[in-house]
Amino acid sequence: MKPFYFCSRFRVVLYAEELLLKAKEGKSLAIDEYLELYELFKSYTPSCFKPSLVTYSRKVFIPLTNLCRDSCGYCTFAKKPWESSAKTYTISEVLEVVKKAEALGCKEALFSLGDKPELVYPEYAEFLKKMGFKSTIEYLIHACDQVNKSSALLPHVNPGTLSWSQMKELRRVCASMGVMLENVSERLMEKGMAHENCPDKHPRARLAMIKAAGNLRIPFTTGILVGIGENVRERVESLLALRAIQEQFGHIQEVIIQNFRPKREQGWSALMNQTRATFLRRFRSQSLCWVISPRFKRRPTLRAHLFMNIWSAAFRILAE
Repeated sequence: MKPFYFCSRFRVVLYAEELLLKAKEGKSLAIDEYLELYELFKSYTPSCFKPSLVTYSRKVFIPLTNLCRDSCGYCTFAKKPWESSAKTYTISEVLEVVKKAEALGCKEALFSLGDKPELVYPEYAEFLKKMGFKSTIEYLIHACDQVNKSSALLPHVNPGTLSWSQMKELRRVCASMGVMLENVSERLMEKGMAHENCPDKHPRARLAMIKAAGNLRIPFTTGILVGIGENVRERVESLLALRAIQEQFGHIQEVIIQNFRPKREQGWSALMNQTRATFLRRFRSQSLCWVISPRFKRRPTLRAHLFMNIWSAAFRILAE
């Protein structure tokens, strides 16, 4: 090994360890220091701790409806009513899935759905009306209630942006809720960006919902998307915003760092090819999340002390 390389790497390690020690002591770093750490993670693998236990929750995914009024540039979940893959589950279909899942040992029913499709699709609004519901959220509440009555599965819901009153009603029938913050940058709402045609993805609305969940003492899942046109500073600002809410309310049980890779069929993917999240970018962001707030509770498969382990393993694999 060349002496110059060794000395340079040694300085990198010392500086990174200094910043990590400050974070471990509970001291808040400046945004620029977090940005420096992110860059240092390209060439430096922090010390990691060997996990003694990894847990998980068995859950079944129930896409109650894949209709949505938003048109996110990266989304492949949402469909139009006239597409053959459009689907809204009936209650009997929901209960059939739940019954099979319970027999297989599942403990959670994870409801995912589009945001307020009844506001843009009259035929779907008529479908809800015939069943006696004014909104998708009313239908979701009924579905969760039926799951509670017919099984031991715990409903977890990802219903999009909700009002205070809707969250209060949902709290009666579900164990936890979630909404991805995605990013705090309003720049992503601009023309040609990921959230241009997405009124429900405004960061102020998402932050308000996460705070409301804290006020209502609802166990909550949230997170950020990596690779949708954001820059590193905006990722840091997003994680810091979540940390501030967690320190105020303490209700965030899981923080997801979700990467995005463009699909060929997405016309928007040309922009994404410039900033798309590689495997390593995702785990650099996860490592940064660990540094920003080690007090975050996370999904058992993404525990705080595992972030550095995964990051270290990624480098070992590449080195080999």
